[in-house]
Amino acid sequence: MKKVFTLILTSLLFCVGNSFAQNLVVDYQLNGNFTDLSVNNNDLSYHNVGTDPTFGVGITAQTGDSSIIFTGGKGLVSIDSIDNSTWTGTAISIWVKNCVDGSILQGAYWGAGLQVDTLGILSCFYDGSSTGSLVQTNNVNLNDGDWHHIVAQNDGSTTYLYIDNQLDTSHTESLSTLSAPNSNAKIYLGITNLNTNKLEGELDNIKIFDGILSTTQIQNLYLAGDTTSTTTKVKYHEVEAVKLFPNPTADILMIDNKKEDWEYIKFIDINARPVLTQRLQTNQVNIEWLPSGVYFVHIQDRQGKMVVQQKIIKE
Repeated sequence: MKKVFTLILTSLLFCVGNSFAQNLVVDYQLNGNFTDLSVNNNDLSYHNVGTDPTFGVGITAQTGDSSIIFTGGKGLVSIDSIDNSTWTGTAISIWVKNCVDGSILQGAYWGAGLQVDTLGILSCFYDGSSTGSLVQTNNVNLNDGDWHHIVAQNDGSTTYLYIDNQLDTSHTESLSTLSAPNSNAKIYLGITNLNTNKLEGELDNIKIFDGILSTTQIQNLYLAGDTTSTTTKVKYHEVEAVKLFPNPTADILMIDNKKEDWEYIKFIDINARPVLTQRLQTNQVNIEWLPSGVYFVHIQDRQGKMVVQQKIIKE
């Protein structure tokens, strides 16, 4: 019976999310290292000459969370190339702070780019050329001292730009794809492959997907890193100090110090897809059926406010 239930539930989840099916191509959390946490293990290394990027305080300001700060010197480049020849869409999710005048991310040869001008205005492209880039229309300044979440995505024919969980603008643009694998088709951060447009600014939690994201996935990525104090967002140092254990776990997740008004618990996978939401009636949740991997756990109270957000590992 248990196997039948698992099969049915998995099928339902697939049907719900199939319109936005995508894989995580790279995942750079930049927590004191240049490691790619996706299954592709496409780590970063220094590129060009000049001052090394340094690690700063990450978006959550928690111990162990760091960002990368570029000061117009060296950039970073992926060790391995990217092959987007079979992609029908793609999305880039990235947190930026104090960014001015330079290349934030370049997909050399595979045709993508995010850059910022001297006024802190963002532009992006997916058609292989920065000419005619999509330029943000709102008044958010990426050099205002605050962290901002950016999602730039293309569904094959249209590029969409989201800033802080809001659709800013879009325009018609064909997705550039490789006709064959190219060893030079890499990811560059804080610099271009031609060693130009050196960035001054700070980046964190960079993810690239081989498909577009739903609005719910974009919101989850935003909430997973937001540090503001408004009621609709998460402020990390204001959430409850709760222990989720054992972590890692293979089956039962225990919640220490559970409060009476905690209503729902949600599990989000590393692709920002909700995989389990249920009413929190006891201090334990059976996640035996979840595939092995990393998940973000969200707990909400009866007013819908997120009171707990932590990362766990399912063995």
